[in-house]
Amino acid sequence: MAAKTTKRREFKIAYRLDRDGYDRLVGILREVSQELNVSIDCSDGSSIEFSSPDELFEFVNSDARYIKSLRLSTQWDKDLHIYIRFSSKKYSTPIEYEITGNEKSVSYYSGKLDECISTFRLWYTPLAFFDFTDMLMKVFLCVLLIVLFSLSIWWVFHFEDPKLSQPVTEKLTVRDYFYQITGIVVIWIFLIIGIGVNFFRDRLFPFANFLIGDGVRRFNRLEFWRRTIGISFFISLFASILAGLILR
Repeated sequence: MAAKTTKRREFKIAYRLDRDGYDRLVGILREVSQELNVSIDCSDGSSIEFSSPDELFEFVNSDARYIKSLRLSTQWDKDLHIYIRFSSKKYSTPIEYEITGNEKSVSYYSGKLDECISTFRLWYTPLAFFDFTDMLMKVFLCVLLIVLFSLSIWWVFHFEDPKLSQPVTEKLTVRDYFYQITGIVVIWIFLIIGIGVNFFRDRLFPFANFLIGDGVRRFNRLEFWRRTIGISFFISLFASILAGLILR
């Protein structure tokens, strides 16, 4: 029995899968097997298996029942087997594939799949996976460390102050409690802002876009809002710079 090679690859990218890209992908798989397995998982918990790849684009993909994941694969009885999965589920890999067969075929088809999948990548990929909650908490911790370091330096230079060398026996004042509560509130503010921005990011910059049925309308609507917000931002930035130059 000839040795078999298996290659798996994951793509952490924001993508759009339209009819043209889908047909190119199906064309690659049909070089291996004319009969393909195509199935989807829907937002209402149902799964659908299609009898042919073309049937996928007859699916309505409505707001009430939209595609959560798409799977394509060749027949298992072939010497070479290819499996591809697209997912919109949170915390899952957006795109992944697995190829099993002889080493030469695996290398050849993995190259073709890599080239095809790379064309699905959207420009906002870095933004789609940027964790604003994590970033804001790191900023808060950095500021806190700087403050603590500054206080420790101040303490070193004032250590000989007799007032500071005396033991503290006074009870906590209202001001002390206010400072403690303020610190806790600031942490929660940073956390809530980060969660809010992440929520906005997921709605405006989704990493998975299936341009099938009503998915085309949803993508075009989001594209309109992305352009509107982007243009508004650059206009306001340009106006601010221009006003600063005029008033200088």
